Amino acid sequence: MELSNSVVLVTGASSGIGAATARAASRAGARVVLAARRQDRVRRLAAGLGDALAVGCDVTDAGQVADAVRAATEKFGRLDVLVNSAGQGLTAPVEETGPADFRAILDLNLTAPLITMQAVLPVMRAQGGGAIVNVSSGTVFSVLPLSGAYAASKQGLAVLSATARLELAGTGIVVSTFYPFVTSTEFAGSVKAGKEAAAQMMSDGGLKAQPPELAADAIIDLIRSGAEQADMVPQQFGGTRSMALVISPSGRSMYCPEQDDPRPRSSAAGQGWSPTRAIARVSGTPSISRLVIVAARAPRVPFDRSLSAMANTTP
Repeated sequence: MELSNSVVLVTGASSGIGAATARAASRAGARVVLAARRQDRVRRLAAGLGDALAVGCDVTDAGQVADAVRAATEKFGRLDVLVNSAGQGLTAPVEETGPADFRAILDLNLTAPLITMQAVLPVMRAQGGGAIVNVSSGTVFSVLPLSGAYAASKQGLAVLSATARLELAGTGIVVSTFYPFVTSTEFAGSVKAGKEAAAQMMSDGGLKAQPPELAADAIIDLIRSGAEQADMVPQQFGGTRSMALVISPSGRSMYCPEQDDPRPRSSAAGQGWSPTRAIARVSGTPSISRLVIVAARAPRVPFDRSLSAMANTTP
């Protein structure tokens, strides 16, 4: 689907992947409807996006979702794309997961996308087509301790999304599923339960969070292509993305999905990047396609910048 002049409804648009997707869609020429419970945030975001509409909406409430869809069609006359980005985490052992917390996660991560899809489908059917992208999670690609409740809700969404795609085949409405990896958002601090455990998992795993703009760009590509799914998940976690082991001058290491550096290596080398001998910790590590050394003579950039701002050195 071409995004220029289309109308895109993004849930969870007040922060993270949702907000980044709203910005990306606007840059692509779409008219954006931003839906979230935090009305002040989506209003500020919409104010900077030109032809955009901010709607306060709790996506677990079918009445509020219906109102948001009505507001979108009344303002723009149509609704072409739905991006279900609203969601919340829960970090706890299965043994300690509270039933009330689990129900709340299922309600937001699984039932709410069902509600929003059901709300937009009549509009899309009347128009003769549309696109829906449901944001699942890379946690469904592998089994991770403490993520059982969250992964169950996102796995359910993946199955719901795939089923809707089959059922709507031939209608002009395409349903796709997106699987993000660890992303630099408010996610860890807003989990339903287990905030400290979520932060500890990030720290212990040595995983560099991706900027939400990477996920947003992938979602935009998915809307355009209509592909069944896309992911930002490294191969060693079951996804399609290659990995690099990045080592800082201090010896700290972390695993990062590779980003293509548009600069030629010869140019990068001329900016102070010096090849460094590979070290033993690499041996036996699966699915690492490059060892990236942040050399002592490297340009002075914050270590937490994305790899796209660094030069990759292959030992």
